[in-house]
Amino acid sequence: MKSLITKLESIRATCKEWHYEASGESFYAQHLLADRIQDPLLGFVDSIKEVCFLGNETLPPSVAAGEALAPCEIKCRLYDSLTVAIYQIEELSQTQIMQGELNLLGAISEHLMLSRGLLWRVLEGAE
Repeated sequence: MKSLITKLESIRATCKEWHYEASGESFYAQHLLADRIQDPLLGFVDSIKEVCFLGNETLPPSVAAGEALAPCEIKCRLYDSLTVAIYQIEELSQTQIMQGELNLLGAISEHLMLSRGLLWRVLEGAE
């Protein structure tokens, strides 16, 4: 779970970079999409720490935010990070975890998949 927290923090940082680096005709749409992807992630990280760690009477890990990516290739790297996180959640879902943890992972995965789909459309339009 700690690596998932780190990945979600990295995605948040990348989205904020994209949020501030967006430009061109679709600036505002990209600006809002970056916010839409990253806004729920802080709550998900908090929920992982509360449900998966404190709920199991374990102290949550202290995880520093991931390093923000360079402005070039932000969207492509973000897409890759979303994909990695989705597969990481799938692997975690196959382990012995409580139903509440499984439900939380499902909600996070759903958000990441929706975000990846929206970002895919942005990337398709850039070609």
